[in-house]
Amino acid sequence: MSALLEVEGLSVSIGGTTLVDNLSFALPGSSALGLVGESGSGKTLTLRALLGLQPRGATVAGSVRFGGEQLVGRSERSMSRLRGAELAMVFQDPMSALNPVQRVGVQVAEGPRLHLGLSRSRAAARAVELLAKVGLPDPERTARRYPHELSGGMRQRVMIATALACEPKAVLCDEPTTALDVTVQAQVLRLLRSACDDLGAALLFVSHDLAVIRQICRQVAVMYAGRIVESGPIDGVFAEPRHGYTASLLRSLPDVDHPGAPQPIPGEPANPYRPPDGCRFHPRCGYVRDECPTLIPELLEVLPGHRSACVHARTGLPELTEVAR
Repeated sequence: MSALLEVEGLSVSIGGTTLVDNLSFALPGSSALGLVGESGSGKTLTLRALLGLQPRGATVAGSVRFGGEQLVGRSERSMSRLRGAELAMVFQDPMSALNPVQRVGVQVAEGPRLHLGLSRSRAAARAVELLAKVGLPDPERTARRYPHELSGGMRQRVMIATALACEPKAVLCDEPTTALDVTVQAQVLRLLRSACDDLGAALLFVSHDLAVIRQICRQVAVMYAGRIVESGPIDGVFAEPRHGYTASLLRSLPDVDHPGAPQPIPGEPANPYRPPDGCRFHPRCGYVRDECPTLIPELLEVLPGHRSACVHARTGLPELTEVAR
């Protein structure tokens, strides 16, 4: 059975520079996949390319099939009919994503009016229902307010209500909890997971935070410098990483079971416009071998469903060595 969203060989280039390089992954219906990596790894650009929202002048190559239909190369008019109706997105910054001069209820009601053909009054009632569903207090009053009158957590809930308004088949989330405090972040994550479960919608969740990904996703794909370097079931990948970058990300997290200071990843993320040759993580890697600066490892299956693009993929990571400075 084919996946709801199938990405094969996706590349995104700007000005002749490939910033997203040959990505392949699948998102089955009713599943949750996390796309994780440091800032600049290409996560947001990937998400926007799936929706046809890549920056002006960007070139997209490869295949993106949604419900069996090819999205790459479709017209803007065709994509606009799909966005919000079947494939929805929750953006990172609701303050910039929401229209500051429109009331919240009007913005939530826009999708049902456009895609479901509801009347103005029925769409307004639907907006109030959705605002209540995402846990906003006094939803009728909230619907009459403007975005600047709401807190960050409330604005993010409005974004989620907007994304769910037409009961899409898949929801794409671009770091929607980054600016929220820990308590509100946990509430938003539970809300997203519950809402997608209720709708039977698939979830593609982009974040730089592995702890957040672990709370909401069952599968994970780890990106570095525009490439997927490891992917698989989240418990397996986190328990036994087979790529130096994944292991480094995990060591940088606080661990209550192993007290001590987190270990930051040495060096700086790769320059996306001038990435290193070979394995792009090798200048920062504590597991580097002589061939790493020239060899580009393939993404190979090392355990059922678990893939890694590393010279140590099949044998497992050795003892950590000091990173060459």
